[in-house]
Amino acid sequence: MLKYVYSLFFSLSSQYYVYGEFPALQGFADIFVEKLVVSSAKCEAIIELKYLNKQKARGLNIEKLKEDGISQLKKYIKDKRLENRENLKRFVIVFEGFEKYYIYEIY
Repeated sequence: MLKYVYSLFFSLSSQYYVYGEFPALQGFADIFVEKLVVSSAKCEAIIELKYLNKQKARGLNIEKLKEDGISQLKKYIKDKRLENRENLKRFVIVFEGFEKYYIYEIY
């Protein structure tokens, strides 16, 4: 559900095209935000979302989910459609229920 909310939010802009489940190599990036040809935007983004409900969050390590997301992003950006993009921002967002979230920008 969170993926669709984020996709909807990004799609409200006339500067970007938003892909949900963007196919990249052997997987799917949760969200890819691509600037349109006529866009004046300066960057694009690829986002990997991780979600834990409150009960599962107690027993699982948020750092582990973050590392899993980073690993996935590193694989996805090797895709020929993504690897040479200038100003491609990379984010892993980990949700702990609907109250807490952690945003990590990956360089």
